[in-house]
Amino acid sequence: SAALLADQLAAKVDFFSIGTNDLIQYVMASDRTNSAVAKLADPLHPAVLHLIGHVCRVGKESGLPVSLCGEMAGNPHAVPLLLGAADYPPLLATISDAPPFLWAIGDISLAQRSSVALVGARNSSALGCRMARRLARGLGEAGLVVASGLARGIDAAAHEATLATGTIAAQAGGVDVIYPAENAGLARS
Repeated sequence: SAALLADQLAAKVDFFSIGTNDLIQYVMASDRTNSAVAKLADPLHPAVLHLIGHVCRVGKESGLPVSLCGEMAGNPHAVPLLLGAADYPPLLATISDAPPFLWAIGDISLAQRSSVALVGARNSSALGCRMARRLARGLGEAGLVVASGLARGIDAAAHEATLATGTIAAQAGGVDVIYPAENAGLARS
């Protein structure tokens, strides 16, 4: 319930620490240790994510650090990057409607480096893909992280060319939904 009152608590605390196990149990009215209802303890349920986002937004507005603990924070496959935390992408944090948190897989330090977006047609020509690879490789060698969607065509070509130098793939469906499926291997890379 403290998450609901984060804006009122902000003036009285030095930081926020979100205990995800208790938050999920409270919000979903389920006990993860009770096999009869454990399946209801969904850490990605919109209500849970909304409350985490609310605390992150209040933390950012109040200049308070926000941390996450519990099973959700220890997920070895996806790391939450919280708005206002040191590992959140700094330029993204400056926009007025920055996402309160992002899920990241892989080298999260890439989000701190200078980046450039390289996007293009999904049904691109062979020449278009070659040009995208060449441009992306040059940008990567110049020290920039290439960011793109994970779509087929130009996006995939840009990622393939910068795996060694650093690439960030934005996945609209979330980190657990790879689309298109043909890029699943690329996403794992």
